[in-house]
Amino acid sequence: MCHRFAIATVLVSLAFATVGFADFPKPTPPEKFDVELRYRIYAGRNERLRQYDKLLRFFEKIGFEKDPGSMAEPLDTRETRMRGTISSARARQLLYSPYVKTILLKPAGYELPQEGMVKVHIEITDGLPPNRQRLLSEQSAARLRALGFVEFVGYDHRGFTRLVGLFPASRLPLLLKDLRGQPTGWLLPDVLRRELPSPLKQISPLRVVEIVPEPEGVAAWRPPPEAPKPFEKGKEFYEKIGSDLLKLLDQKEAGQPTRLEVILRHVPDDQDISWLRTLNRAVPDLVIEGRLGPMLTVYVPPNAAPSLARLPIVSTVRLPIPARPQARFPQGTRDGNLEALKASGLMRLHMLGHRGAHVRVAVVDGDFRGWEVMQKQKRLPTTVHYVDLTAERNPDLRPDPFPGDPKQVGHGTEMAMAVAIAAPKAEMTLIRIDPRCPHQLEAVARYINGEDFKSASYFHRQQQLAEERQKLDERKEKLLFERKIVLDDFRQTAESKKRKDAYFQAQAAFDKDVQEFDGRMRRFLQLHEDFRKLRGIQIVTSPLVWNVGYPLGAASPLTRYFDDRPFRASLWFQSAGNTRGQTWSGLFRDEDGNGVMEFSPPRTQLPPQRWTSELNFLAWKPWNKPAVPELPEKLDLRLSLQWKEVHAPEFYQDDRDPYRTPLAMLRLVVLRQRDPSGRKVHADEMEVVAYSTGLPQRIDNRPGYAIYEMHVDFTAEPSGRYAVRIEGFVPQGIYPPDAPTMPAMQRSWELYPRLFVDVKSDAFRNLGRAVFEDFPTDIGALGTPADSRSVITVGAADAHGQAADYSAHGPPLNLSLLAKPDTLSQSGLQLGGQEQISSYGTSQAAAFAAGLTAASFGYGIDRAYFLRALNERKGKPLLVP
Repeated sequence: MCHRFAIATVLVSLAFATVGFADFPKPTPPEKFDVELRYRIYAGRNERLRQYDKLLRFFEKIGFEKDPGSMAEPLDTRETRMRGTISSARARQLLYSPYVKTILLKPAGYELPQEGMVKVHIEITDGLPPNRQRLLSEQSAARLRALGFVEFVGYDHRGFTRLVGLFPASRLPLLLKDLRGQPTGWLLPDVLRRELPSPLKQISPLRVVEIVPEPEGVAAWRPPPEAPKPFEKGKEFYEKIGSDLLKLLDQKEAGQPTRLEVILRHVPDDQDISWLRTLNRAVPDLVIEGRLGPMLTVYVPPNAAPSLARLPIVSTVRLPIPARPQARFPQGTRDGNLEALKASGLMRLHMLGHRGAHVRVAVVDGDFRGWEVMQKQKRLPTTVHYVDLTAERNPDLRPDPFPGDPKQVGHGTEMAMAVAIAAPKAEMTLIRIDPRCPHQLEAVARYINGEDFKSASYFHRQQQLAEERQKLDERKEKLLFERKIVLDDFRQTAESKKRKDAYFQAQAAFDKDVQEFDGRMRRFLQLHEDFRKLRGIQIVTSPLVWNVGYPLGAASPLTRYFDDRPFRASLWFQSAGNTRGQTWSGLFRDEDGNGVMEFSPPRTQLPPQRWTSELNFLAWKPWNKPAVPELPEKLDLRLSLQWKEVHAPEFYQDDRDPYRTPLAMLRLVVLRQRDPSGRKVHADEMEVVAYSTGLPQRIDNRPGYAIYEMHVDFTAEPSGRYAVRIEGFVPQGIYPPDAPTMPAMQRSWELYPRLFVDVKSDAFRNLGRAVFEDFPTDIGALGTPADSRSVITVGAADAHGQAADYSAHGPPLNLSLLAKPDTLSQSGLQLGGQEQISSYGTSQAAAFAAGLTAASFGYGIDRAYFLRALNERKGKPLLVP
């Protein structure tokens, strides 16, 4: 029996020695180790002496220099420890002996601290089937945590045979004991040992414990940030409030009205207003500016968010998420316009006099600063109409001021100039919306579509004007009555004079109010007329893309509006987005069952210097330059994770709302690589920088499914290499955990999460993008409404006619058969002005494509012919048909 065990142990050790693990940078090991080992010789006195001599001869053969022990050690069966030194290259050969159970290694001459923690690399028994090897690793880690072990995250576990972390220096001798008896003593009684789980019950797990001192010049390992305290009992509804909004509740501005977004649990019917009464009872001062499906844009103080979140009909209360107008970046050339006109065939049309005359083109954006100046400089057509949807939500019916420096040219103005390069004679309409309000973009589409549509803000202004008119009429009647009294009073008394002065002051105030009211009424009627005139626009271009915050994969209410009608009033050119490489989307895989998702399929070749597919490293991609693996210091990033779950329809109307907590409780974790070079510490040592907490936001809820999204914000401080991983499990069925079910009732489903990274600060956004270095995907890279079937999604083309390295392309989320973008277009344009504005990006590509289409329409090409030509060149640069 002993010999069979010895042979098995040697075979397992040899297998361990020959397994090839991930090759990542590591520091040079010390020349020698001080060793303390635990051995066991299961034999009587004489036989022990023979086997003890055999053990010493083996140690001498591999170069182990044993420290002198007691004189009785060869015969004393109670002796189980040895100390000595050995070269680092041969240290693990000590385990080739079947008598050696565990070895404790520390660099020769290293003095252990009396208190505090030391870093240890622990190797456990291997050779088990994968699932049992994982169980043994998890059970061992649980026992070690009871002794004070703090496990690192994201390291190379080498097939669940390695543990890395910190351990109390004073308790290191315990690691030489049988871990199955820890933390309560040496070996547990047999009765208690039978209660141990398998395989820990049959195997003493610890084989090698290596002490790894922290070198000088490396920042100490930082523990993960503390998780926020859970909400008190009775305040669980605070989980519905977005993290950004929660921070505002403790600030002075919490009492100042601002725009919030309220997501309802259900999509209300058009004739149902019960939800409106419920919201008004909770917050009487609530002003609803617009609705898009279940999403409401409201104007209310942030401190009213708890009152809204308390309502059962509310799923989420958060700050609005703005659309990204696909920020421009300087890169144009002097002859960029000429090259674009020649490559697209527009030069020939312009020479024939076809420049888009009598074709109506609309540009939708949130910033049209300087458009009047550009028109005076003849950089825009002579016929330009300006419509501002932000005016209807303000009581004075004046538009919101433009953000930023008023002397700069706005992004929408640049798009209009790109249209004018292709179609300088087109009739242009500039439509301004708030990028934080997607319901305004839907309103624009409805107006263009000729629908008799009125937004919530429109009705609110209409009601407000009617009430003001009624109050003015009442004041007028009182003033007329007072006027009669005053004019009929010919007395010269002080009281009479005082009454006359009061009347004339009231009359002056009334006249001023009437004048202001007339001005608001004129602006209201003009706004109504502007909306009506949007009908008949033939071509629309928009750069606004929502990559996070709203359901993707043609599931958002905005995309559904375009696809379900379908939208055929005009050709809608939508920019694809400058987000290539910022997305990962795919099947949630957890082949080893450790609760961490793998970003690539099994047996996929890992990138160089990587040790696991459970980490997706980030990189910094400057505009038109190669990506660098280090993120710049002070870079603010947001990681967003969105997924769709299948639910049982019968629980849709349940008052308990059992699916407010998702079935798949996923967790985002951001890690920083301590030493990517591996010169001082192992390259696989990571430290947690940030992680998601609390419940995710439920952004859509339907009878058969729901869509959830969570965010993690972090700052790259210090600069370095950062990675992200997704933790969680895929549930076994579709029913709530507390619902009584039978196995035959359960339905299996697959989880396809989408991970997106974006820069938060405008300063860094103008310099470049954060991308995934290891496992980017093209699937799911498009936001809404670029994922619509009915819009023409436009990407940017490079000099070779291929999609530019920043231009998003690929099928939308969960729509793998839908090829996007529909076309490519030139974007390296000189937009002119007092200063030459040169830019690249899918915004300019979409605008130039819209102008090309306008010029083609002026040439006599109709919509049907153009769409056929577009389909023939699917995904290729757009040319004049």
